[in-house]
Amino acid sequence: MIAAAGIAPILYAEDEEDDVLLMRFAFKRTGIICPLCVVMDGKAVLERLLGRHDVAGHTIDPLPRLLLLDLNLPQVNGFEVLQRLRKEAAFVDFPVIILSSSQQPSDQARARALGADEFVVKPSNMDGWVNFAQSLRQHWLSRECVT
Repeated sequence: MIAAAGIAPILYAEDEEDDVLLMRFAFKRTGIICPLCVVMDGKAVLERLLGRHDVAGHTIDPLPRLLLLDLNLPQVNGFEVLQRLRKEAAFVDFPVIILSSSQQPSDQARARALGADEFVVKPSNMDGWVNFAQSLRQHWLSRECVT
């Protein structure tokens, strides 16, 4: 899979390397060619999204097309990341999909109350990861992101 130049990435906030590998495999399997930019903690998410300008105010990174956000992240958890993003005018409508191992209805309700666009329980097997990527492809990605 070769990512096309100039395509906005998908930001994936995940601290479990196995999940990152599974996501990369699922992307390849479903023909998603958007670059997957992985950050390992919530602080890095906020820095990547909110700190996109240099001292002169010039944009230094392209805005990702969406955020896949785990809830259990080091430094700043996913709920805090979501809350901070939704307070910023530029990120009120930015697509955020929670991808968590939590099956707690209270976590799902809290994530939606904070502005998550979708809450997905992490798949338990490879077929589940491929199905998630296929759903992502169909509902969230434009033609430039897929083969």
